[in-house]
Amino acid sequence: MSISFEAGRTGAMWVWFIGCFLLFFHLFLKKTRREGLSATLSAPLAFLLVFPFYRFNLSSYLADTRAFLNLCAAEKYWLFLGIFLLAAEFATYWKLSGRMKGEGYRHLVHAFGALLIAYFVWVNIDLAFIFLCFYLAVFSLGTYFRHAPLSGEYVETFQRWLNQWLSAGERTAEESKLFMAAYFGMVGMALPILLLSTRVALASILTLAIGDPTATMVGLKYGKHKWSHNPHKSLEGSAAMGLVLFFLLLFFASPPVAGIVAISVGLFESMPLAMSDNLLVPVFAGMILSATGA
Repeated sequence: MSISFEAGRTGAMWVWFIGCFLLFFHLFLKKTRREGLSATLSAPLAFLLVFPFYRFNLSSYLADTRAFLNLCAAEKYWLFLGIFLLAAEFATYWKLSGRMKGEGYRHLVHAFGALLIAYFVWVNIDLAFIFLCFYLAVFSLGTYFRHAPLSGEYVETFQRWLNQWLSAGERTAEESKLFMAAYFGMVGMALPILLLSTRVALASILTLAIGDPTATMVGLKYGKHKWSHNPHKSLEGSAAMGLVLFFLLLFFASPPVAGIVAISVGLFESMPLAMSDNLLVPVFAGMILSATGA
């Protein structure tokens, strides 16, 4: 594991807290029909459920909090730049969601989000994992409140914005309820961060950010020769992905290794995978890079 235990626990607890908060909020809202009261009751209950992971030791919790604040202070300039990039990313989504639809918008969001995580991995892998968990927690909040039976002018405006942002890239009606591709992508980036070296994790996430959208967009526009094992993928898309990954991976490995990994990942992405390639592609890329000693 390349991240510290404290950073891993801090990030995981953010996700756990939001998950517990949403569960309690949903239950209280069904009973009371009052959003403010439900939130007020849910937050302390969710906070209490964090403490078993610290063995009910307040000093342990405070130590993790201090470590997180010290990490933010040490990387404050890069953190501020990352926050600015995040704000610019969401502003771009808002601007483009009214103009673009379908695969183009979907993969633009896909690439921007993964590139931002790659930026934080480059800055500090502990900060990257915490930020990714924060991203996951916020996305979960947005997913819930997008469909929650809430009232109020500001809430309805927020829900309209979420619907415009997310619906522009949805492929199916099921994704309007739960955008699993985004969750798979975040897990696919978290696993290399947790299990592999910083260098390999960065390369794996860039593979997802750049290689996968390249395969899809080139395949949609120029893909005339379909793979026999998967007619939904094209030879042109896989070749474009392999070529882009080769030049990308030259920053992380020797040309022979970059070529082997690029071809392997391109062929793997063309397979009729049983699970989302957002999850499997970065994990597979990380495994191959680690196996080749990159």
